[in-house]
Amino acid sequence: MSHLKQHIGLWQGTGLLVSTLLGSGVFIVPAMTASLAGRWSLLAWALMGILILPIVFTFASLGKRYPDAGGTAFYVEQAFGERAADAISWLFLSVILIGPPVVIITATGYLCQTFGLPQSQQGFWQLMLLGSMLLLNLLNRKTATWIQSFISFGICTTLLLVIGLYLYAHPVSLPPTPFSLPTLAQATALIFWCFVGVEAIAHLSGEFHHPERDFPRVVMLGVVIALILYLCLSTVLLSSGFYGNEAQNLTSVIQLMSSLTGHAGHLLVGLFGLMTCYIGVNTYITSFSRLFYSMAERGQIHGWAGKLNRFGAPAMGLYFTCGLIAITLVMRLCVHLPLDGLIGYSNGVFVLIYLAASLSGLKLLTGRGRWLAIIATGVCLLVAASLALHTLYALAVLAACMLHKRQVHNL
Repeated sequence: MSHLKQHIGLWQGTGLLVSTLLGSGVFIVPAMTASLAGRWSLLAWALMGILILPIVFTFASLGKRYPDAGGTAFYVEQAFGERAADAISWLFLSVILIGPPVVIITATGYLCQTFGLPQSQQGFWQLMLLGSMLLLNLLNRKTATWIQSFISFGICTTLLLVIGLYLYAHPVSLPPTPFSLPTLAQATALIFWCFVGVEAIAHLSGEFHHPERDFPRVVMLGVVIALILYLCLSTVLLSSGFYGNEAQNLTSVIQLMSSLTGHAGHLLVGLFGLMTCYIGVNTYITSFSRLFYSMAERGQIHGWAGKLNRFGAPAMGLYFTCGLIAITLVMRLCVHLPLDGLIGYSNGVFVLIYLAASLSGLKLLTGRGRWLAIIATGVCLLVAASLALHTLYALAVLAACMLHKRQVHNL
């Protein structure tokens, strides 16, 4: 079987990760945490920044030692065997139907808002955006990576510009807020979702020019850059007061930009939102297709899923991934599928994936890496417990995968 090309450098990889991390919550989570905890939300950001580090270091160490398109599933295979790896692979693939469609729907909302398109046409534009992502990934991946890195640079620059304009014209004044430990804990748990994306870049570790050197740097740089941007934006939102109820939180960044630049800001935030969502979900489509390729290469699924096109992209995996996403988008046009439910169940799956990587680190890593994996495991267990029913859904999917694999072995 052909092998994926090694074409990702340090800055391209950093751009991919930053855009994925920002796409998971930059438009709403800072305002939501400000509404929950007021000025103490900044402490929540700092706490999660500290808590996420063991998970980040664990992924960086595993990706450096085991660069493979299988990502977390490959780490689990090395630690716990083929059956556990198969279950984690299918668990990750189960997100295809419930995760990426939410981001595409959000991106379409920004598209229609920016260009004044009728809301009745959203279904058509959702499928058009999905089709463009398919074409982008079918091209030479080096070209696609450069395009995404360029967009990521533009997003960060725009966000820093808006933050700078506000700080230049207004003094920072944080609202007085009484301290509440339960509220602080709730805000900290919410912020965890802004760092969902580290596992996606793990599937691309084998496509780095120098995975042993660059992959850990990409993970650390990406997380630090995203954390700084989130902290700065949260500070500005707290000072400006563009947060409060759900409706205000959903439009907080739009209100901020419009107050600074008028109609130009409205246009800017629309394009900003569209691009952030677009490249975020595009990275996940890339990751899912690489996992299909890895599973086919190991004989876990039929070999057709690992077929590469002339550009070296796993074409069949891309077709299958985009086809599943399209099913959910079409279903939403016919039946009401609540977005908050889709997001919650996706988050439950991702926590278990992070937990699986951390447990793998306990067995595969040594020294400081193993101690960090222990801490990462504790953090994941705390977040999983806070998700309650959403975690139970992910556990049910994982148990079904494990049971199916056991029955296959017994035949």
